[in-house]
Amino acid sequence: MLQTNKQAKYYLDPSSFSEHGANFSFARSWSTIQRQWRLIATIMCTLIIFSTLYIIIAPAKYTASTTVLIGGSKNQVFEKTQIIADAPPDTSTIDSQVEVIKSESVILPVVRKLKLINDSEFSGSERGILQNCIAYITSFFSKPRLTSETKIDYKITQALLRNLIVKRVGLTDVIEITYTSLDPDKSAQIANAIADSYIISDLDAKFEATRRTGEWLQDRIKELRMQSAAADEAVRKFKEENNLVDTSRGLISQQQLTDLNTQLIAARTLTAEAKAKLDALQDWNGNVTNSKISDALKSDVISRLRAQYLDFSAKESEWANRYGADHLAAVRLRDQMHEISKSISLELNRITETYKSDYKIASAREGAIEKSLNQLALEAAGTTSKAQLQLRVLESTAQTYRTLHDNFLQRSMEATQQQTFPVSEARIITKADTPERKSSPKTLLILSGATFIGCFLGVFAVFVRERLDNVFRTEAQIEEFTGLKCFGILPKISFLEQQNENVISKLERMLPTNLGIYRYVIDAPFSRFAETLQNVKLSIQISGRVSKVRTFGIVSALPGEGKTTIAANFAAILAQGGKKILLIDSDLRHNSMTKGFIGNTDNGLLATIENLSTVNQVIWHDPISGIDFLPAEPRIHIAHTAEILSSKYMEQLINWAEENYDYVVLDLPPIMPVVDVNSISHLIDRFIMVVELGKTKKEIVLKSLSKLECPIERILGVILNKADVQSLKHLESYHYHDI
Repeated sequence: MLQTNKQAKYYLDPSSFSEHGANFSFARSWSTIQRQWRLIATIMCTLIIFSTLYIIIAPAKYTASTTVLIGGSKNQVFEKTQIIADAPPDTSTIDSQVEVIKSESVILPVVRKLKLINDSEFSGSERGILQNCIAYITSFFSKPRLTSETKIDYKITQALLRNLIVKRVGLTDVIEITYTSLDPDKSAQIANAIADSYIISDLDAKFEATRRTGEWLQDRIKELRMQSAAADEAVRKFKEENNLVDTSRGLISQQQLTDLNTQLIAARTLTAEAKAKLDALQDWNGNVTNSKISDALKSDVISRLRAQYLDFSAKESEWANRYGADHLAAVRLRDQMHEISKSISLELNRITETYKSDYKIASAREGAIEKSLNQLALEAAGTTSKAQLQLRVLESTAQTYRTLHDNFLQRSMEATQQQTFPVSEARIITKADTPERKSSPKTLLILSGATFIGCFLGVFAVFVRERLDNVFRTEAQIEEFTGLKCFGILPKISFLEQQNENVISKLERMLPTNLGIYRYVIDAPFSRFAETLQNVKLSIQISGRVSKVRTFGIVSALPGEGKTTIAANFAAILAQGGKKILLIDSDLRHNSMTKGFIGNTDNGLLATIENLSTVNQVIWHDPISGIDFLPAEPRIHIAHTAEILSSKYMEQLINWAEENYDYVVLDLPPIMPVVDVNSISHLIDRFIMVVELGKTKKEIVLKSLSKLECPIERILGVILNKADVQSLKHLESYHYHDI
């Protein structure tokens, strides 16, 4: 079996295809796109064509929009007296209003107001080409059905809703109403009509709610009036039964207690004032200059005497300082001051007695009032406390009914006023104008989208196809999946008919002058085909410096991959420079090279193996390239070709060829169908494998390499053959030579 190394790890594990192929390379991807650009262009053009047909067939539609503000400024006159309070708009409220606009209560009035039942756009007479065709065909198999007015309204309402879009504008309290129609004027008309219908519906809902509230209030007012009258009657009867006399200020007992309590407070105040004045006089220390006494007593006499005393005191101090303290005038002033001080003391004593008398009178009056209050309180608590409690309960109930009755009566009057002046919480802030341009189909957007999507799908299809593609298409794939060197890619060349003047000289054993594709490197020496084989020749020359390489076997995994053509041209390339080359047709089953060179012959490889001495008699010579050719016998069919190729006679022939020629090139049978290659592999120095580009499966190539019984070092490399001339330009990054 084939001996493997690090570079040939894929021979024994074909499942590693997906793992290795998953490595991304931008250059490889770009090469793949370039190689399969036709598929991308086909998908993209198909989408563009269908998009263009859609643009042509689809009817033009126009879109108009109007905006409505929810919860805007209200009429200040009626805002404070609103019966049905409007909740402040929030997210749930705005979303609810969006659904209200799309409800039947808003849409159906629009249908009837604009008489859309007679509109061809809604009745179905104005349809597209495809819809008309379907309707025409189905009309033969269905009977016309009569529908009621309700069903017709429902159908038109649903048709209108299909072209209606109601949405909230961002996080604001604004709702946008958008309608799309075949007629630009109609789109604006319907959008505005829906906004008006929504506001009218809101007003109707508020009016109906207010009306129902007013009716409910009237019923409650009647009930409360009766309940209030019954409560007042219960209070009156209770007072009569318990002898409770009521005045404008309450019951008599309560009024008396209140009056006595007021008098007691006033008496206590007078007593406290008298006591304070008396205490102030009793705290006097005889100091005449003390101003607090005069201020507390408010006495004109004391104030006048005190003023004289202070005046004399000032004069006495002045004269004493001027004339001395013993001066007669100073002495007289001090005597006068002493007399004034006595007068003040006498007056204060008189006032003190007066204050004592006032204090006693105030204290006695306070005690009398307090005694009367306590006695009256005991009497009231003993006789009327329980009755008063019951009376308070009855009066509280009556007052509650009266208050409720008055409130409900006021709300009823406000509701009656609001029925005649309803206020909506929504208003239109932008009217819909007639659109000047169609909204759909959007030609530029559709064509741009078709181009982009087509390109994307095309690239996606290319990579899917490349992923599912189980063949070799590039040199990199050969080297990655086999670990072998790829010499290049050869273009597919056509078979050329031989000219009539080409005469095969069987006596001189000369090949014809025009062998067509078998001598392509001679006819086109600067072609890519020739350059690739020159690359193989260069590799041979380099490897020949290390080890002697003389014999080359050209093989392929399957028949028809072009190994025979490559073997013939490879021999012609090796012959350049004066080298002696022997080309052997070793495919004993098909003999494609022999048939292409000389047709049929009776003497060839089999005759030489049987008698090596006759080899020079069966070898043909090419006068153009200078190679010698050892044909096979097409007319002879041998069952056991492997035994012949592995025989010692074949080995003797190869040894003779290596002694007489510089290089020996063998066109070997394919590897997979037969075992002939393995039978002769021990005689071959280097193998060159030919793989047909885009056809031979990767598994087949790897299995054939595994089947080939030779070390990997003896496989010189791989040649990709039969590449499309146009696709070949995208396989590599250089195009130095013509194909």
